[in-house]
Parts: sequence; C-alpha cells; structure tokens
Amino acid sequence: IVLALIAIAVVAVIITLATVAALIEYARVASGATPKEGLVLVYDLGGGTFDAALVAVGGGGYGVLAYGGLPDVGGSNFDRRIEGDMARQAGDVLKRSFEGDADPDHPNHLEALRAKLTAREKCRDVKHALSGMAEAAASFRLTAGAVHYELTRERLKSMIRPDLDATLECCRGVLADAGKRWEDVAGVLMVGGSCRLPFIGEAIAAESGRPLWRVADPELALHLDDDAALGGAVQLGQHDPGD
Repeated sequence: IVLALIAIAVVAVIITLATVAALIEYARVASGATPKEGLVLVYDLGGGTFDAALVAVGGGGYGVLAYGGLPDVGGSNFDRRIEGDMARQAGDVLKRSFEGDADPDHPNHLEALRAKLTAREKCRDVKHALSGMAEAAASFRLTAGAVHYELTRERLKSMIRPDLDATLECCRGVLADAGKRWEDVAGVLMVGGSCRLPFIGEAIAAESGRPLWRVADPELALHLDDDAALGGAVQLGQHDPGD
C-alpha cells in the first residue's frame, strides 16, 4: 500500500510539473495572451491520456490548486473507435485480411499483422484529415481485397462524444476540488495533439464560457532553459491569487 501511495504521489508531481511547464512555455511564446494573475484551466488531451489542472498564476509563481486525469481517453482511444467504425463498413475484407494476426504459427501471420497496421494507419490519416476538413476518406488494398472508408467530422464527434463528455466531467471535478467555478477561471489553455479537432474546442467553450488559448503546435514541445527555475516556480496547492 505504501509503495502504491508513493507511486501515485510521483505521478501527481509529474503531471503537475508538466502542466505548469506547458503554461510557462505558452506564456513565453504568446506573450500577453495569458493573465499575469488569475486562474487558468489547463486541458491536456494527448495521444493516450487526458489531464486537467487548475493553475493559479501570480506573484511570479504558479500553483496547481487541483488536478485530475483519465488514463484511457485520448487520441489512441479515438483511433480505436474509428477502427471499429471501419470494421462495420468493410468488415468482411478486414476480417479475412486479419486472419492469423494473433497466431505466430499461422502461415499468414506476418501478412495479417501488416494488414492490421495498414488499416490503423489509414484510420489515423482520416482522423488527422478531419482536423481541417468536414469529411475524409481512405482507399487502400489489403490481401483480401480493396477497402474504401468514409467518415464525416460530425460522425466522429458523435463517436467520441462519451470520451469528450468524460473530459468535461473531469474538469468539473478539478474545479470542485479547488472550490472554484468556471466563472472564477480566466481562460482555458488547450494542450495536446487531439485538441486539433475543432469540435473539442467548441465543446470546451460551450461548457466553460471562458476564452480558449490555443498554440500553433498543440503538441507544445517544451524546452525550458532551467529545470531548477521551473521547480522553484511551482507551488502545489499553495498559491491562490484570490486569497
């Protein structure tokens, strides 16, 4: 039990440090966009997980008042939903092409693995295309035949709505843990590649009613000059400009 608690504490520190690092970096590259004092909700929807943190900015420091996360919500989960939809559209071809993928002794094992990898890559291509288009399609050939798959942005929105709703509920929990409301928040910083999908931002804006801050590269690569300075700027749960 002690080891489990230590592991949880380590993960919490990593999450909070990464969250504050994202905010510091965004403030650096988008000077004036974020407040010098106030509360910022960091919404980090990445490839495999979702993290949210309420960060207090002020007095030259950053304090994480509350945080939360979902271990299985992110781009990879969206990909699996698209794969399931593709299977419904082209199930027979996929089923025959994937035959033997789980059996190393099957004569078509390697070919089946390549077919599955190809299908997954096409699903990701469609998802990425929907960041800038209302509809997208992928046509490709597998061992059992040709596959043509089509998906609209609206349908994708419907498919991942349960995941999106879960992230919003997580944000509500973070605010509740800090004893705050959306009205107390200056804005929402969107981080993570999955935030490229337009309806993600639309849902956050509708939920929060607060300004959204986006970065040119949602992956937000962090290159901080001084890790020690970052550590000194972070005070977990001990800094609230409103107090």
